[in-house]
Amino acid sequence: MAKILKFKYGSIDVAIGKEIRARAALREKLGEGKIESNNISPEEWRRAVNGVGYAVMYECNNVQIARPTALIATALLTIRQDPSSSRGVGAKELIKWVQIIRNEIVFRGGRVAQLGHSTTSNLEAIEQALEVMGTNLVERTKRQSEVVYSPKRRMELSYYKNSVIHWFVEEGIISCSMYAEIKKQTNSNNGNNNNNNNNYNNNSERGTGSLIKVNKKSLFGSVQFLSRVLKYEFIFPTRSINDTLDTALGRMVERGILTRFEQDGEEFYAVDDTKKGRAMSHFLCSLIWPFIDTYWLVANTFRSMLNIVMEEKSFARRATEYGNVLYFNGSLPYIESLNTEAIETAV
Repeated sequence: MAKILKFKYGSIDVAIGKEIRARAALREKLGEGKIESNNISPEEWRRAVNGVGYAVMYECNNVQIARPTALIATALLTIRQDPSSSRGVGAKELIKWVQIIRNEIVFRGGRVAQLGHSTTSNLEAIEQALEVMGTNLVERTKRQSEVVYSPKRRMELSYYKNSVIHWFVEEGIISCSMYAEIKKQTNSNNGNNNNNNNNYNNNSERGTGSLIKVNKKSLFGSVQFLSRVLKYEFIFPTRSINDTLDTALGRMVERGILTRFEQDGEEFYAVDDTKKGRAMSHFLCSLIWPFIDTYWLVANTFRSMLNIVMEEKSFARRATEYGNVLYFNGSLPYIESLNTEAIETAV
């Protein structure tokens, strides 16, 4: 025992959330008196149990502690405009974005583990976290007076990123929906309504569209559609989509990500025309785009094999092969979109 205690394996954080009593939660899902009557159909019971399960997972997410490894991976995978580029992120820029992501999680009520110790510099703390992640995930290159960090294994880094993504899902979906509505407007203004689907994911086109106003009603439609598409990827709040949208929009305006306008009695929103607004909008989109790209890939794979029947695993392999071709020719920017589990979920 004494020998084991000499080793330093790091720390274990234990967080306890709001208790959920199973019987009370099931009674709320099924309706008063239903659970005592035993007159419950298998389908009703399944929906109620699933609802309680999602409530438990949602509460687990709320009390989960964000680790430095997750902050670093999220920064590395989101702060560059071109995810297929081999250019890295300078140490100063990486530290800045790790702090930004940390502050954004704390603002949303999240808990974040300390980055290093009081005597440790930010750069030393990042190096320590990278050691925990292993030596093969991030490449270090010495350029002039600064170390540059480049994602080496994006698929593995996304595992760490996904442990904090739940703090940004609502705003990420809104940002992607804003992008879609802005793209519709710019295409309409340019007289180009016949986009080639293979160019949809060209990352060079993925700007934030600052100062282009989007009607709230149109934005709601896009948010509702995208939320339904991604309903198996994330756990959403139990409140209505209208309340969720209003809360998230208010938060984004407060944080300087969006600007709100009123015109002819209607609400409009635009990406805030500041460096922070554009950067945060792109950051939020970059968290969700890989998931959207997976569904886009699956849909296009289906389209390429009309009237062909095959088992699910064979289809997933075909989609992955097709995705690799699109990734290496630049049509699909995120290698994370080719995750086998994500493809099977999308199917």
